[in-house]
Amino acid sequence: MRPIFLGLLMLVTLSGCARGALDIDCPSFETMRRDLPYSQLEREIHGLGAEQTAPAPEQAELTKRVENTLPSDYDPAHPEAPTPTPILLLLSGGGQWGAFGAGYLNELRLRSDLPEFTVITGVSTGGLQSLFISVATTEAFDGLLAAYDPVRESDVVDRNPAWQAAFRGSLAGLEPLRRRLENALCPDDRIDDPSRDCMLDGLRALKGRKTVLIGFVNAENGRFQYVDAVDLAQLPRREARTCLTGAALASAAMPVFFQQVRINGVAYYDGGVRSSVFEASVAHTAALVTERRAILDALYNRVWVDRDARLPIYVVRNGPTTVEPDPAISNQPGPLSAALRAESIVVNQLEVGSISALRIEHPRGPLLLVTADGWEEAGCVKPGGGVMFDKGFMNCLTRYGAQKARVPDPWISLSQLPLRGQEPPAPPDS
Repeated sequence: MRPIFLGLLMLVTLSGCARGALDIDCPSFETMRRDLPYSQLEREIHGLGAEQTAPAPEQAELTKRVENTLPSDYDPAHPEAPTPTPILLLLSGGGQWGAFGAGYLNELRLRSDLPEFTVITGVSTGGLQSLFISVATTEAFDGLLAAYDPVRESDVVDRNPAWQAAFRGSLAGLEPLRRRLENALCPDDRIDDPSRDCMLDGLRALKGRKTVLIGFVNAENGRFQYVDAVDLAQLPRREARTCLTGAALASAAMPVFFQQVRINGVAYYDGGVRSSVFEASVAHTAALVTERRAILDALYNRVWVDRDARLPIYVVRNGPTTVEPDPAISNQPGPLSAALRAESIVVNQLEVGSISALRIEHPRGPLLLVTADGWEEAGCVKPGGGVMFDKGFMNCLTRYGAQKARVPDPWISLSQLPLRGQEPPAPPDS
């Protein structure tokens, strides 16, 4: 009886150490978040009715949002030129692997090779990146690099030993990341002084110029939802900072790994668990906008030299596409070890599947990809011991990303798929 009593006493004592949720108060969040529209195929799978004669409200709203960020008129100096269409950047999750994407995109900027993206989406670490990349100033990119250069892991998360996850509710708390994000958006010594600029003002200035979507999963109803960071930035400064921080944290809140994030009492999960539908839906929306403009341009005899090239989609995979070997897992039969290993395998498959789904949704046209594959050959050493954010490893990934951006063809151009009745297209040169 004594061991049982002591065990129960320990559980009761440790339960008082439970971390609990990270609560964020953003009164405007419910009115600004949106459900990701179902595709026609998804509607059929879910049994939501026959083919619609008109777009669902969610699709119509997203289409209008993307369309409103593009110039509505053609260039009078070149009346024969087609009207502008979206240029998409899709940023994946990956935690500390986001250092790779940060180094890669910054190096492209320094070399004047970074496209002028009009639609940017991000989940998890990609959601954080989207805030900086959309602003696209030197100061914003400096902030992006700083975000992936912590002095110590505790600057990003409060990590506890893995064995404590059962009663703490997660492997790491997110309060340090919350403070880090708030400081990057607008430091406390500037937030109440409108005469002093901060990155938040750069986001606010993107209204009507860019769409910046951060995705997450509503834990209560299971729906993938998103907010437009540019819309959130229009709120009063303090509220905007809180709400943008909340959206980025919600998108990164991977269950078990990180502390639960609640906004106005509603729990949200890492958007990476459904990133494939997010990317495919946004790309589909951009295609709808592009098709509308193609019809209009045809009426005015504006020439599309290469119709397929009108919708370039760029994808940054913040991490490798292969699962790292783990020979030790066979001798670790515990539930937590099994859950963490399964999570790494499933997430990898989701990321690879999301890229494949994009090509199936858009069989033709430029689909350009970069990944962190090759990181080991670059000399980067990932630390063991459950470390989530290691300065040395992240610095190496940043350098490796920059190195990849310096090669003659830095993007992988994915093969196009043949359409019915057509010969298979030639594989890309790169």
